[in-house]
Amino acid sequence: MTSKRSWLVALLTAIIFTLVKGYTFNCGDQEEHLPQVYQMINPALYPNDYFMTAYHQTFSVRFFFVWLIYLFHFILPISITCFLLHLLCITVVAWVIGQMVLFFKSTQLFVDCSAFIALVVFNEFIIGGNALVTTQLTGGGMAVALSALAFYFMLHKRWYSVAIFAGLASLFQVLVGLQVMLLTGLIFLIRRKFDTNNQSPVKFLITYLLIAGAMLFPIVYLQLSPPRSSLASIRSP
Repeated sequence: MTSKRSWLVALLTAIIFTLVKGYTFNCGDQEEHLPQVYQMINPALYPNDYFMTAYHQTFSVRFFFVWLIYLFHFILPISITCFLLHLLCITVVAWVIGQMVLFFKSTQLFVDCSAFIALVVFNEFIIGGNALVTTQLTGGGMAVALSALAFYFMLHKRWYSVAIFAGLASLFQVLVGLQVMLLTGLIFLIRRKFDTNNQSPVKFLITYLLIAGAMLFPIVYLQLSPPRSSLASIRSP
């Protein structure tokens, strides 16, 4: 399957997913993703608000997500920005699923249908009662898309690309990116022992930390420090 065709199939799958599952905005998890953006645009919003006051008292796991959406708002309205990024994330996940199936030499028909089966039919059939992709843009959703690319590069033994995308995933959902890094790192070490792999595990780790460190180090510091904000006890979704 040509690269252009595979991306078109992935985009079509993302559109079908949105039509079947729906799309939500300004509700659910976005209630603790987007108010920070709105306040950056208009500082007069939410004076003395409990959540916003606590948010500004500590480093937040939403830092990079908030700044990304804020920067995009100079080009497009936030509602359109969130929708397009959400569609892009689903498209990326759908493309990676197709490429992973293709990697194992499946038929063209199954490659084309694999993302639809995974995302539309079995999207909620995963451990923990969650969904592989959701109906709105969140930091976790962006991390899933970036992590999917990390797994794609893992199959092709492009280990530094794995570290880069796992690091980027950590910026938007630190636990997702960290778990992907630990899993792919273990596979890297195993394959390095049995295959011809001259890439350095130290450089692999450093590549990840150079990117993820912007989120990982402050979070680790906060976890080891006495809580200074009520947000410290809020679990990252």
